[in-house]
Amino acid sequence: MKMLTTTITLAALALPLAACGGDDDSGGGGASAEEIAQAFVDQGAPEDEAACVADKVAGSISLSDVEDFANAVDPDDVDADVLETIGEALNGCIG
Repeated sequence: MKMLTTTITLAALALPLAACGGDDDSGGGGASAEEIAQAFVDQGAPEDEAACVADKVAGSISLSDVEDFANAVDPDDVDADVLETIGEALNGCIG
């Protein structure tokens, strides 16, 4: 849970930087809301927050993106588009 909390904090801090964008196009991955929510719960997120974020990002990111985000120690470890997508969802759900 500490890792997820740290990652969420990093995402919040990095969101303004992610808005500057990057030139790579990860292409998403189209994971379903249920798959994404379960991945966040598996990483220690509360079910209600995981479901809210998952509903907002479903179809836009892959399960691999969720894993990369959850395991990141530094915002630079996560694709800028993924960071922005998840960061915006987190702000809408818990912000």
